[in-house]
Amino acid sequence: MTGQGEGSAGNIRFELREHPEHVELVCTGACFPGAQLYVAKEAFVAASRAGRVAALVDVRGIAGPAPSMSERYDQAVKVAQLQSGIAPRIRLALEWLLAKPKIP
Repeated sequence: MTGQGEGSAGNIRFELREHPEHVELVCTGACFPGAQLYVAKEAFVAASRAGRVAALVDVRGIAGPAPSMSERYDQAVKVAQLQSGIAPRIRLALEWLLAKPKIP
């Protein structure tokens, strides 16, 4: 199943993959303000429709500047508020590789 979503300052496409215990959304496109909340909403909807209680969101294919720590915190608060209204509670994991890991 493939879905697509658009934002006012960019476009994010996602491919939905269903696994036995979770759904996976593989995202590509350009980042825009509010993109993280949009993707989280799509993940929660996809997991609910598939009858899963977990979602993995791969945003490594989204181009654009990485959000600052304070922006990440604000986004996490908004996602948590969104998540609090969903029953049963859906766990969300975000796969985001900002840079190559540094090994000392």
